[in-house]
Amino acid sequence: MLHITDVVHAMLVERWVIMTAVTVFVIFPLSLLKKLSSLRFTATLGFFATCYLVFVVFGRTTESIVKDGTLHTLLKVIADN
Repeated sequence: MLHITDVVHAMLVERWVIMTAVTVFVIFPLSLLKKLSSLRFTATLGFFATCYLVFVVFGRTTESIVKDGTLHTLLKVIADN
C-alpha cells in the first residue's frame, strides 16, 4: 500500500521538484525587491558559498587524482614530452 509519506519522500529526492521550490520560494521573491541594495547580504552569502564550492570540488578532485594514481601517470606523460 502506498502511503503519502512515500510519495512526499519520492518527490523531495527529484531534482526538478527541489529546483522548482527554490526558484518559487527563494529566487522569485528576491527578484521582486524594489531596491537592489537590500540584496547585498545575499550577494555576499552567494559569493562565499561559491568560494566554498570551488574549494570542495578542487579538494575532492585532487583527492581522487592522488588516490587513483592518475597524478603519477599524468606527470609521467608530461615528463616524456
